[in-house]
Amino acid sequence: MIDCAVTAYIRGSNPVWYFVDLVGKQFDDTFYLWVLTDTIPYIPATVYHDASGTIPWTSPIQFLANGTLPIDIYYANNTLYRLEIRQNDGTAPPSQADALIYLIEDYNPGNVVSGNPSTVQGDATTNQITNPQFAVVNFSQPVTYSNLTTSIEVAPGWFLDLTGTGSVTVSQSAFSNTVSNPTNAPYALQLNITGPYANPPVLRQRFDQNGMNWAGKVVSTSFTAQVGGTPVIIMARLYASNGAPLAILKTATLSNTFQEFQGFSALPASTNPNTPPAAWLDYELVLPSAGDIYITSVQVIVSDAMEDVPYQQDTIDRQLDHLAHYYDPQLAYKPIPSYLAGWDFAKNPAQLLGDVVPSGAGYGANKSFYVWDQTIAFQSVNNGVGVTRSTNGGGIQLVASLTGQFAILQYLEAAQVRDLLQGDMSVFISGLTNNANGYIGNISLWVNNTDANLPNVATGTNLSAITALSASGKPTMGNGTWSEIPRSNFGDVQFEFAPALSELSFNGWNLNGAAISNNAIWFAIVIGFAPVTATDSITIQSVGLCAGKMATRPAPKGRDEALRDCERYYEKSYQASTAPGTVTLVNALTAPQQSTLRNAANNFIFRSQSFSWEYRTLKRIPSGAGIPTITLYSTATANTPNVLTASMVFNGAVLAGPTDVAIANWAASSIGNKFAGYTAAGAPGSPTFNNAGAGSQAYELPSAYVQFHYVVDARLGIVN
Repeated sequence: MIDCAVTAYIRGSNPVWYFVDLVGKQFDDTFYLWVLTDTIPYIPATVYHDASGTIPWTSPIQFLANGTLPIDIYYANNTLYRLEIRQNDGTAPPSQADALIYLIEDYNPGNVVSGNPSTVQGDATTNQITNPQFAVVNFSQPVTYSNLTTSIEVAPGWFLDLTGTGSVTVSQSAFSNTVSNPTNAPYALQLNITGPYANPPVLRQRFDQNGMNWAGKVVSTSFTAQVGGTPVIIMARLYASNGAPLAILKTATLSNTFQEFQGFSALPASTNPNTPPAAWLDYELVLPSAGDIYITSVQVIVSDAMEDVPYQQDTIDRQLDHLAHYYDPQLAYKPIPSYLAGWDFAKNPAQLLGDVVPSGAGYGANKSFYVWDQTIAFQSVNNGVGVTRSTNGGGIQLVASLTGQFAILQYLEAAQVRDLLQGDMSVFISGLTNNANGYIGNISLWVNNTDANLPNVATGTNLSAITALSASGKPTMGNGTWSEIPRSNFGDVQFEFAPALSELSFNGWNLNGAAISNNAIWFAIVIGFAPVTATDSITIQSVGLCAGKMATRPAPKGRDEALRDCERYYEKSYQASTAPGTVTLVNALTAPQQSTLRNAANNFIFRSQSFSWEYRTLKRIPSGAGIPTITLYSTATANTPNVLTASMVFNGAVLAGPTDVAIANWAASSIGNKFAGYTAAGAPGSPTFNNAGAGSQAYELPSAYVQFHYVVDARLGIVN
C-alpha cells in the first residue's frame, strides 16, 4: 500500500493586502506580485486559485486597480516563500527586471501578522557605517584643529582630512527630546569650519581590507544634516584605495533645518589592483571650506535595487555593539602580565654572558645552551647560531653562523603556571627578519609530568628538551617525557616574519581538564624556525604568554622589575654588562675578618670569620638539593672561582694583600633561597701575612677583610 501525502493549501491570514508605494500613493494594476521559493536561487513557486491545488496562478499575479491582491491565492501550508512586489512602467511586459518596491522574505502564509511589509529592498544589507549617530567621540570637550594638513580620528570609525591653513572646531551635539529631527537622532557631529582650505575638508569612514567591495551592486546612502547660516553643499561619495573615485551617491544643499538626504549609485566592476590588507574603500562626506555643519544618521546600504533607502533607526545600544571591531584590536594590545620572564627582550638583562653571545661552536649539532636570562638557544648544526642585541628596539637578534635551524626555549615550573594550565592559553609574538623573503616560525607549548629533573643544558652536556626541528621549526621533544598542549581544531601555530615588524597573536591552547593539568612538573614554550641562511638573522622583540583567549604583548616593566623577574633564576653581584670572573671592585661585597697580634716572626696572622649576605631577589627553590648553586669570585685575579680576596689594612695603609684565599677556609652553613651564610673553617694561622707589621705597633691589630663577587644560580635545566 502506498501512502500518498496530501498537500494542504491555505490563504494568507490577510488575503486582501492593501499597499501604498514608497511616496504614499495607493497601488494600482501596474504592480505585480512574484511568488518565489525562499531559498537561493529563488525560483518561481506555484500558488493556486483553490484550496485543492488544482488551478495554478500564472506568474506574476497582477494587483487589482484598487491596490489590493485577489482573495483566491492559496499557498502550501507550512512553507516559506519569498514575495517580491514590482512596478511595471508599461514599456515592456512585467518581469523581475522591473523596479522592486517591497520585499517580503520568509513569508509563512499560516502565521503572518497583517499590515504592510518591510520597506527594505532587494537583498539589502544592514547599515555598514560604524557609529552612525556619533554616540561615541574621541574628545570630551569641543576641540579646535588649526593649520593642520593631516587626518584626525574625531570619533571611532570617523576621520577628518584637512589640507590648508584654516581651522575646524569639532563638537558632539546632544539633542533635546522635544526637538524633532527626521531620523530621531540623539546626537550629531558639529563641525564649525573656517577656511581657507586648499582642498575641501573630508569626513570619512574606511572599509578595510577589500577594494572590490560591492562591485556590481547598488550602494544607497542616507544622512541627516543641517547648516547654521548660509546654505552650503556637501557631497557623499565612495573612494577606492587605488585613488579612484567610485561613485557620487548624493549631492545635498543644507539648510537651517535638519533634512534627511538619500541617494544611490550602481558600482561598476572593480579595477582596483590593491590586495588585502592594503585594499580599502572610503565613504566620504566632502564638506565646504566654511560653515557650521551638523551631521548625523549616516547610512550605507547595499542591495540589488536602484532605490533610495531611508535611515533604519536603531538604538544607541545596538550602535555600540557594532563597535566591537574598533575596540577589539585595542583590547588585544592592552598589555597584561606575561608568565614568561625576560622575554620582553628589550628589558632582558643578559646577565649570563652579556648582550653578545658567540655561536655555539663546539657544542655540537642538535645541542642547546643558555644565551640570555631564561633563554635557551637550540642549534641544528654545530656553530649554528649566536645572539646579539638588536640596535632597533633592543630585541634578541639570533644570527645564523651557518645555514641551519634554531629555536629558543623557556622552562617554567608547572606549579608556577598551574592556574594557566587550567584553561585557555594565548601567545603574543613580535619580530622581524633581515631576509626580504621572510622566514617561517612555529610556536608550541609543552608539559612534563614524569621527569624529576630537566635535561642538563650545562656546558659539556648541552641538552635541552629539544632534539630536532621539523622543516617549519616545530620541535621534537626527545629529551624527557613531554606532552604537547593541543590547540583543539586550530592545528599548529605557523607564522612568518618579514622585514617589517610583525605583531602576531595566537590562542586555542587548552588541556581541557586532562589529568596532566594538575600533576605536571615542568612547562616549556618553544619558538623554532625553518632553515635560516648563513649570516641571516631573526629578531624577536617580545613574547607574551597569558591565560584566556586574547593574547597581548607583555605588560611594560621597568628595567629593575624585569631584572628582578630574571634574578629569581640567576643573580650576580656584577653589573649586568659585566661577565662573572671579571676583575672589578664595582658592586663587590666586603666581609670583615679576624687578625691576630704579631707572632714570633713579627707577622700578623689572618683568620677566617663567619659572614653572610641577603640576595637582592628571592630565589626559586630547586628540586632535589633544594638550594641554588653559589659561586664566589676573586676581585684580584680574573676568572678565578671559589676564592675570596683577603687584605689587611693599618692606619689606612694596606699592610698585605690583596691575596686570594680558597673558599675551603669557610664552610657553607646556611645557603637558602634568601640568604647565603659561611662559617669559619680555616686552620688557625692560615693564611699568614709575612712581614705585614712594618710600621705598626706591637699591640695594635690591623683590619682584615675579604672582598668577593658572587653568582647565585637557580636556572632551570642547570640546577633542578
